[in-house]
Amino acid sequence: MTRRRLHNPAHLTPEELKDSFIARQDILERMLEMLNVQGRDCPCQHMLLIGPRGMGKTTLGLRFLHAVTESPCLAANWQPVPFHEESYGIGDLADFWLSALSHLADATADSRWFRRADALLRDERDPRRQAAYARAALSDFQRESGKRPILFVENLDAVFEQFRDEREIHELRASLIERPDLLLIGSANAFFDGISGHDQPFYEFFRVFVLEGLTMEETRRMVAAFPNGPDDRRECPASLAREHGRLETIRRLTGGNSRLMVLTCQILVEAPLGEAFEVLERLIDEQTPYFKARIEELPAQARKVFYGLAEGWTPMLAREVAGTAKLDSSHASAQLRLLAARGYVRDVRLPRESRIRYEVVDRLCNIYVLLRLSRGGRERLGRLVAFLQDLFGREAMPTMYPEALESRGASAEEATDWLSLDIQRPQLM
Repeated sequence: MTRRRLHNPAHLTPEELKDSFIARQDILERMLEMLNVQGRDCPCQHMLLIGPRGMGKTTLGLRFLHAVTESPCLAANWQPVPFHEESYGIGDLADFWLSALSHLADATADSRWFRRADALLRDERDPRRQAAYARAALSDFQRESGKRPILFVENLDAVFEQFRDEREIHELRASLIERPDLLLIGSANAFFDGISGHDQPFYEFFRVFVLEGLTMEETRRMVAAFPNGPDDRRECPASLAREHGRLETIRRLTGGNSRLMVLTCQILVEAPLGEAFEVLERLIDEQTPYFKARIEELPAQARKVFYGLAEGWTPMLAREVAGTAKLDSSHASAQLRLLAARGYVRDVRLPRESRIRYEVVDRLCNIYVLLRLSRGGRERLGRLVAFLQDLFGREAMPTMYPEALESRGASAEEATDWLSLDIQRPQLM
């Protein structure tokens, strides 16, 4: 039976990771194609994976590294070097290159690179010389082996924030441009200042791949490949396949988050009878410590704006958020920009509307606020979930659903727009 690691896919074997890799095949193929055309003597085209937590960035990055190892042609020219998911110890450029050396030693099972890193830490006290010598050691590896390291650095935005001197981020960029002897693949939960601002060192530097939520077709493939249980019962995937109503309801409400859909499948296997609302409540209960920590780490004003946006659920204008949070528009807009930079909210545009609205990125965290913190939110959400489960549990095709929505008080035009959105929003509630 294939194991699954929702939070630590690095602990899976290459075979288990390959078996559990259902979605993102198109992105994986584009990344491998890009690697195939990298010129040996030209600067590498570095890559960045962007998507909210649970969207599968780590799994995709690791699957990419394993695919490199599986290909004789790629393996002859590239050496995958995964960093740990949390690189809390990196505070400057020297730490970054020394960490790369240590992870290279792990990846190649060659202790020489550990010894090089240890010797630099022991004998060289100047951080700038440490960085230069550690970077030179990575070049030595490339010359000796004929392989260019692929550094897979997760939460790259957090790593950049940990650099004590911003000038060293510019130095990192310069090194990546001037030396074609390694490739950097990063991940981040959202677009961040280091790559978004025109005056930032990594502006338009990476080839960015944005991970969207699972489609229903991808969800079906995930269900078909879902582990059958300890006794390998064949009826479990078949049973899940009949759960279209609950699966589609949860997929839409959570934005197709990969990790949450795996959890949903587990719950449906364990509790094949019941309502989608019960599945949601269990997901919320299991993830509550995470949601609390995420909200509590925000500054007070940003937390208030986040709460107001989450309680509203539907995309809101900045002035509407300001009214809910009892702030003036300029302060609310500043907090929304902060929340967007940290990956908590995103801007959206509704059909036939030019104004920018905002919504919470993590839809399950939004649901957590409605269920646990909002007056009346639980009742509103309950009506929405019951309606969606009834809607998607019907035998009719989705093109028939606008008539059902019209019976709830929406016009045919509004109903069609509402259903055309991949993440459905309770605009009728």
